[in-house]
Amino acid sequence: MALLNPGSLSAVVSLVAEDRSVGTGFLYSRSLAAQPDHHVIFIVTNNHVVDGGVTHVRFDLINGGTDLVAVQDATRAGIEWFRHETADVAVLPLPPESPLGRRSGADVLNFGDDHTPTREEWQHVTEGNGVFVLGFPMGLVGEQRNYPIVRNGVIARIQDWHRRDAQSFLVDSTAFPGNSGGPVLLQPEAMGLEGTESIQRSLLLGIVSTYITYADVAVSQQTGRPRVRFEENSGLAEVVPIDMAKECCDAALAAVTGT
Repeated sequence: MALLNPGSLSAVVSLVAEDRSVGTGFLYSRSLAAQPDHHVIFIVTNNHVVDGGVTHVRFDLINGGTDLVAVQDATRAGIEWFRHETADVAVLPLPPESPLGRRSGADVLNFGDDHTPTREEWQHVTEGNGVFVLGFPMGLVGEQRNYPIVRNGVIARIQDWHRRDAQSFLVDSTAFPGNSGGPVLLQPEAMGLEGTESIQRSLLLGIVSTYITYADVAVSQQTGRPRVRFEENSGLAEVVPIDMAKECCDAALAAVTGT
């Protein structure tokens, strides 16, 4: 019994700056409002990952193997990263004639609107729900290690986002540099407390933005004064809901198509 669709792994890409991995992204299909049957493929990641100078995209082929495509070859003149006004999200629309645009849905898999929670399903996503965090932490990517690393965790805090008091939620899962921009998927549950509903779909909930740190201070035994301050990974990660990425995709479509 699988809890994670194997195709989810092929939808995740490594974003490269010249010769080093700087973050994670994933391919997402968004339909046009005026033409529901027409879809545009996007690369979705974080603003701060794009700021790292992304030059190439490394992705897996469905039939095996890997490919490295220059961002300038994956787009056309005038197409650039679109950034969300307030959230840590950036998207890049891929024209159908581009290398990734041609291969998406054929040689390369992608997420889509049907992989995201409905409004009703969001109401049942709460603290304690299991999640999977996909990405390429610490630059662990290359010709022989191109599939993303999968870590599990649970939703640690999401009520403030449900109440619209925050633009993100927290998961209890250790993230490292390189995880930024990676997808967070809900772990299907067959059981739940009486009176509550379980979600039995592996839903795309959001995008890893950053890990939360805490300060650990070393104090001198002689003087009692702080001597060294260490910044440690708390094991909590901030996640931007996929709804923000949808908003960014819609803004990009409006800018590109003029609608």
